[in-house]
Amino acid sequence: FDDGDGQFVIGSRADLGPIRRNSGWHFMPELAVGIGGGDISLLAFANAQYEFVALGGMRSVRPYLTLGGGIYSPTVLGLNTAVGSSFPVRSTSRSPLLVNVEVQGINLFNSTRLLVGVRRGR
Repeated sequence: FDDGDGQFVIGSRADLGPIRRNSGWHFMPELAVGIGGGDISLLAFANAQYEFVALGGMRSVRPYLTLGGGIYSPTVLGLNTAVGSSFPVRSTSRSPLLVNVEVQGINLFNSTRLLVGVRRGR
């Protein structure tokens, strides 16, 4: 998406819980490294993520919105806007496993990434 340059990105996000008690927004710091397409990109963001009401019964789709900012090379500072959805692949009450699919737009979609990941449900 970024001028024809493709990168393989590996990273991690941590859900550190609600920003405020009874808030739908969760604090989700993120670290990532992208390789390929010429340069290496580094990203360290402080994100807030809002998960909307699940759609569709037992095998529900969980759409979410992410906003944040932080350090992003090569531009030094970055603004994160992302939309995505989680899909359950293992539904157990103790520890559901979800696959995330997300479109991440860094610096108002100047750099756009399609991200696929796995997470444990909350």
